[in-house]
Amino acid sequence: MEFGFVGIGLNLKLNSVRSSNGACALKKPFICMVAKPRQESKPHAAGSYFSTDHFEVSAAPFESAALHKLPAVSEYKGDSLQDDLSVVQKYAKDLDNAERSPIVNFLNGCLFQNHGDFGKARESFNRAIQYGMQHIPDVYERLSSVVFSSGDVNEAENFSKQAIQVRSEVVGNPEHIYNWFSDTFAESVPKWTGKPWSLQRGIIHYLAGNFTHARESLVVSALANLPESSVNSEYAMWDLASLAHSKGVSKVKTERLTQEELACAPDALCELLELFRETDIEHAQDMVESIEYQLEKQNLSAIEHKVAAQQRFYLGLYFDAFLIPNAKAESVREELIRKRNTLLLSATQLGLDNVLNTASEILIHKGK
Repeated sequence: MEFGFVGIGLNLKLNSVRSSNGACALKKPFICMVAKPRQESKPHAAGSYFSTDHFEVSAAPFESAALHKLPAVSEYKGDSLQDDLSVVQKYAKDLDNAERSPIVNFLNGCLFQNHGDFGKARESFNRAIQYGMQHIPDVYERLSSVVFSSGDVNEAENFSKQAIQVRSEVVGNPEHIYNWFSDTFAESVPKWTGKPWSLQRGIIHYLAGNFTHARESLVVSALANLPESSVNSEYAMWDLASLAHSKGVSKVKTERLTQEELACAPDALCELLELFRETDIEHAQDMVESIEYQLEKQNLSAIEHKVAAQQRFYLGLYFDAFLIPNAKAESVREELIRKRNTLLLSATQLGLDNVLNTASEILIHKGK
């Protein structure tokens, strides 16, 4: 599971007070876990319910799930969907009314997603929310990814915003149920195999045309909080592309960049990152020719194909952010769009990950 930093730009007020009975009383939209008198000695989560001015939600479904031996991540082999689902089914047989268990539905959704059955993944995640996971941000992050895979950028962005909203409830609220959920189920949830959620959110915001939110997600959520090994040049290129769109290409050179943006992660995209920072059109053309030459080499390994695909994609992104918006002549603009789409299409043919593949299709469609 990935637990991300909420980020700046939400205008959060972390003012908490204690009510006369000692319960946590946080201003909306925060959620407090409030201790409820217990009639029996069975194990409980950190408090029996959490509430705001508008609702009170029982944590019982989570508590019941935690009373039984949870599956371990190592039990999901990934070889077949049915084998992985059987791990959850074995766990679920000990639960009462397992089909209404938010945990069972969430675990099933993760497995469907990992195996590419996005329709069933979405159904499972929706049931998890219906039965008690309204205030667990992970389910909204995964729903955003599932919906994005179908090409629906606007709905994917809505789910991303819901995830951020729920994460804002956790800030300054140690008794929020998500903290207990994370500790309890972290070793049972199938591994997230996509891009880090903060990077995924930034890409989705960019494609939706929401460049300010894209930069907030990429710079604040990701670079300030992720382990160094998780941060690569992709963050900075999406960030700089968003900056070029929101403030203009000329601002990319004059904007005071963070150390993370100035530093290049040790990956195959460093040269392209230099291109994004320099906004050098001639350099762009040289790089296109260089990459095309490299692709003519015979017997590329699988890794080299992956690198070539990424290079072509990010050259296409460079055209999208830096060249096309500034083309003064319509004929020049049309040629740049054609060049961008050719790069993106060839990147897709070489093999991109799911997020970049979807992004490529959306960018190509934008130019039609």
